[in-house]
Amino acid sequence: MKKTVGFIGLGRMGTPMAMRLLNAGHSLCVFDIIPDAMKPFEEKGADTASSIKELASKADVIITIVPADKHIYDIYTGSDGIIDNAKEGLLCIEMTSAMGITLKKIKQYAEEKAKNISFVDAPVSGGVDGASNGTLTIMVGGEDKDIESAKPYLEILGSKLLYSGKLGDGKSVKMINQMLNALNTAAAAEAMYLAKELGIDTSILLDIVNNSSGGSWVMKNNVPKFMLTGNYDSGFKLGLMTKDLRLSASEADSNNLDLPLVKQALKEYEEAIAMMGENVNYNSVFEWVKNHNKREENKNEGN
Repeated sequence: MKKTVGFIGLGRMGTPMAMRLLNAGHSLCVFDIIPDAMKPFEEKGADTASSIKELASKADVIITIVPADKHIYDIYTGSDGIIDNAKEGLLCIEMTSAMGITLKKIKQYAEEKAKNISFVDAPVSGGVDGASNGTLTIMVGGEDKDIESAKPYLEILGSKLLYSGKLGDGKSVKMINQMLNALNTAAAAEAMYLAKELGIDTSILLDIVNNSSGGSWVMKNNVPKFMLTGNYDSGFKLGLMTKDLRLSASEADSNNLDLPLVKQALKEYEEAIAMMGENVNYNSVFEWVKNHNKREENKNEGN
């Protein structure tokens, strides 16, 4: 018997992901709090649900990708949520970039309710283009048997499935990757600002750095594409990167850890949002570095 796949969260990432599942021939039921987001799916023959409760009562597999941890909790543990209204043997694939502890707590909630539900966490990297083309990198955490059950769906959504460990570890690995990305970007922004102030040819600098120990993915790809062009209209948004960096700060606080670089970078990203808004590309932190130094120069001139 054909399984029904429920999909919750039809945002910039969720919509193309869900559409790939529908186009691959899966029986799909979708839900989003914005009714208009469901219309393209209804027009293509997918089922639409008026509530999470309705979707949960129909689906054999549920995939969720929503803004943040709070939304995950609400969707899964609310009185009209997934767990209280799930079919027997439900498989849940949670793909939001969030804290690893979140899904562990949700699984515990399901166990306390004596619900036979399996969970896999599977956050993604690759952006909207990757979601549209099925080329996402997916960091998968969970029990082996549950991951095997999830693979037929995940393989439609991504070209790289990376085993990350136990349930929740996929989210933690994604979080740490984003933390490094944010820190590398902040460091690259300062390096490029210093180079320009010293009158160094940036193309020569990049060639040398990217063949030396200071090189990084950011220096090779994002510096020439964004920082050196000043075009921040496309790609991963500053608000989303700040949200992801905030996850690392929260995890550190929860575990009584001190991560000074994360704290400093988060401050810079939050100030960059105040300066330019959330919707520019996150490499625009370079503009914050330039503006910050101009402010410091003006302060010194005023003394």
